[in-house]
Amino acid sequence: MNEFQRSELRTNTYAAFYAMGLLNNASSVIMLAGAKDISEGGTALVYMANIFPCLLVTTTSPYWFHKFSYRSRINASSILFSMSFITVAYFSRPNMFYDHESTNWQLLGVAFGCFGSCMGETSLLALAGRFEGAVQPCIASFSGGTGAAGVFGYFFVLLLHDWCGLKFGWTLMIGNVVAVFYAIVFHRYLTFLESQDNDELLHVFSIRNRHDDKVFPDTMSLDGDMESGLRRFVTLECAVVSSNDDSDHNYVQNDHAFHGRQSGIVVDENGDDDDDDDNSAAVSTNDAMRRLLGLRGDNAALNDVRYSKVSDNMEEEDDVDDDDNDINQMKVMDAANDRDDNHSIVVNAAADMTLWQQFLLVLSLWRFMAPLFTVFAAEYAMQSGTWAAIGFPVDSESARDNFYEYAGWLYQFGVLISRSTGTLYEAPFYLLWAYSILQVLLLILFYIIAATQFWYNWSLLAPCFAVGLLGGSVYVQSYTRISRDVPKELREFSLTACTMADTLGVVMANVCGLYIQSCLFRANGIPGAVVECPV
Repeated sequence: MNEFQRSELRTNTYAAFYAMGLLNNASSVIMLAGAKDISEGGTALVYMANIFPCLLVTTTSPYWFHKFSYRSRINASSILFSMSFITVAYFSRPNMFYDHESTNWQLLGVAFGCFGSCMGETSLLALAGRFEGAVQPCIASFSGGTGAAGVFGYFFVLLLHDWCGLKFGWTLMIGNVVAVFYAIVFHRYLTFLESQDNDELLHVFSIRNRHDDKVFPDTMSLDGDMESGLRRFVTLECAVVSSNDDSDHNYVQNDHAFHGRQSGIVVDENGDDDDDDDNSAAVSTNDAMRRLLGLRGDNAALNDVRYSKVSDNMEEEDDVDDDDNDINQMKVMDAANDRDDNHSIVVNAAADMTLWQQFLLVLSLWRFMAPLFTVFAAEYAMQSGTWAAIGFPVDSESARDNFYEYAGWLYQFGVLISRSTGTLYEAPFYLLWAYSILQVLLLILFYIIAATQFWYNWSLLAPCFAVGLLGGSVYVQSYTRISRDVPKELREFSLTACTMADTLGVVMANVCGLYIQSCLFRANGIPGAVVECPV
């Protein structure tokens, strides 16, 4: 493969990630654009059905995603998209096939699409983590696509339902093309990432080899905040390799392991493979490695670890007890903290950790997750609560529907712009927190406006646009920082785990949105709220 072909493959891959982001979120956006058609008095119910299945996926995905291939997960998402469109269309209002509407069945259909969208988004973000050297462009491309999905989804409903006059049910039936193209794009452009034998393709992105969708790390340097977080919460399974000590040990992976047959790899102090060292001998037992690495007591963690070479000076100590293991491991961690040019460390993948270690690793990612949670909670509370209770005049259902639709349009344009700028700058953490706080302030502002009408005209669309800018910026910048700041051995796991933050934020927002809408309906004398205002 020449350089032109490599460049073309990279371009096609980035474009595929963009298209997958658009198609992945299009189903959910189409449902939200038609939320008023599904449940006029309980818009937040549609939002809730469009997020609760996602909560199930994001809270459990770090612990089972690695058991299923990306191909299987994307295929399942495509099927769920189609089930969603068909179910909501069949029970839609006005009726297409059914003799009366059924909101409950429509909400179930919305839930199907949500489950597929969330599984697809989580999988594709993790898939982008395989592109060593191109992680940020892939995440930025996918994020830009998710931003474009908002505009696409609202325009899809506007064109077919409003302008062409099709019933909402027929609009959704046509939406099945989204599910079809979703599967086609992935199988045409992205399935090569799961290849274990095509080294030329993998070399284009310097992708680390995988076996059965498990992570096989190279080397890792613990520094900064991530070091303190990982040292505090996760027992890293590592060893320090020194080249200047009388008792130094130089573990090197063999050629067979390099092609995806082991769960750890060691490199020399310059970061290069050191499998040409002829002064090494084979390791004797797994127990010796366990004592050196301070691993947990079971053999399972070592079943896939195969080191081909060690120095002739390695000593086996059969009488090392658990206390010595702890001391050895602390020495390893301290040495990693003070590592110099003569040291490198080996770290097993997150897939080889225990469930408890994985849980603690998730906790250590709080600084990425907190801004995501806050900004999503605020913006979705605005959409499902305050925007549904604004209209000119407010007592007109059609006027409220119009404002809700145009506010959604401007919001989606803001998301599109902000998510498409992921590669233009990198936001520091204080800016992510500032964006989140501003989003909360906008929620408070919209509630006061809806209740008092002190600012009540179409110029309100400007802050709706700002809501999209802030939310999209926090989304893409948070995941970009994860791809940059988290060690690459834990990158796929971390990208998967952090999707839980925005999901939890949306869940809380939708529950609160029901009561926000109810209180605003009561304040404006509007009937039809599905819950009672608690205040």
